[in-house]
Amino acid sequence: MAHVTIQCRLIASRDTRRFLWQLMAQKNTPLINEILLRIKQHPDFPDWRTKKRLPKDFLGGQIAELKNNYPFEGQPSRFYASVNKVIDYIYKSWFEVQKVLDWKLQGNLRWLEMLLPDTELIKHFDNSLESLQQQATLILDSIDSTVSHDQISTILFEKYGKTKKTEIKSAIVYLLKNGCAIPKKPETTEKYQDLKRKVEIKITKLHRQIESRIPLGRDLKGKKWLDTLITASTTAPIDQAEVNTWFSILKQNQSSIPYPILYETNEDLKWSLNEKNRLSIRFSGLGEHSFQISCGQA
Repeated sequence: MAHVTIQCRLIASRDTRRFLWQLMAQKNTPLINEILLRIKQHPDFPDWRTKKRLPKDFLGGQIAELKNNYPFEGQPSRFYASVNKVIDYIYKSWFEVQKVLDWKLQGNLRWLEMLLPDTELIKHFDNSLESLQQQATLILDSIDSTVSHDQISTILFEKYGKTKKTEIKSAIVYLLKNGCAIPKKPETTEKYQDLKRKVEIKITKLHRQIESRIPLGRDLKGKKWLDTLITASTTAPIDQAEVNTWFSILKQNQSSIPYPILYETNEDLKWSLNEKNRLSIRFSGLGEHSFQISCGQA
């Protein structure tokens, strides 16, 4: 059965738009921001981060605690349910990104630990570079010729983890350092140091990405960005870490719109024809406020 997706625009009166904006910008989004801040500051957050999930009833408990406090009170029940869904979605997505970053970080840490100069690798071959290259050639020959170049490095890493023979391990590192091939020129100290430094830079960047991407909410008024700009312009940084923090905030493209309100079932929608005989819709929790459906016609 074919499905057709139609993009429509919702048209509402000024009073309805003002009413909805006040709910979303002055109550709903600030509530989301407050809970996101509480998550970050919670003493158990490092454990949640490791497990890649929030406690089952944490969000519901936070909403129940805050929903009667200023300025979060007075929202429709669907809006509070939406807060739970939005934050749950944010953190599920964030944890997935964290898994990828953690995987990359562990891979680079492992590679840095493996990475040795040729002067160390040849010690397992009586200081003979030729013997090291012969062993490396045998390993390459043992890999199916139909395997793509990108897959070879994966196979080599797997072989490295499975073997206990130092000669095999050394030959694998030799191949991985040289793009899974036998180099034509001997390794210089400068070349090795440059390769090692590149891996260290990757690790530093990954650490920074992991630490700086914690969901912080939406600053609709741009206050955090402006405060950071003023601070960076008038204050000497304590260290490079503080400079990096300022730069990270200033380069962010912060969203200037509130978080969406999530309605997930047709039961939350009421369809009707308005006085102009145009299709309109009302959402549960918004009283008599209605929206006219516009699909490319005035």
